[in-house]
Amino acid sequence: TPLYLDAYSGNGALEDLEQKTLKQQQDRLERLAKKLREENLQVAVGVEWDYPVFEAIVRRANETKADLIVAERHAGRHFAAGLLQLTDWELLRTSPVPVLLVKTG
Repeated sequence: TPLYLDAYSGNGALEDLEQKTLKQQQDRLERLAKKLREENLQVAVGVEWDYPVFEAIVRRANETKADLIVAERHAGRHFAAGLLQLTDWELLRTSPVPVLLVKTG
């Protein structure tokens, strides 16, 4: 279901939605990372509101000198199930480090 907001309403609804979404995603990633940290793995998580997504991920990987990017595969309706979404393809194409795309679900 699409979500439409009046970005010019000035009541802070868009900023509130952004902050709430960032918090939810950070909490989700921290829960996943906790399991890995219990196995003595070094894991860093980050959540940002940025566009295009693949460029933001690559920038973050460069800034943190990441060894690996683990990203959730963007689900979508394809006429061929094996095709990647543009974001996934561009991430694979532009990343300076290996990318592991994970299918959830």
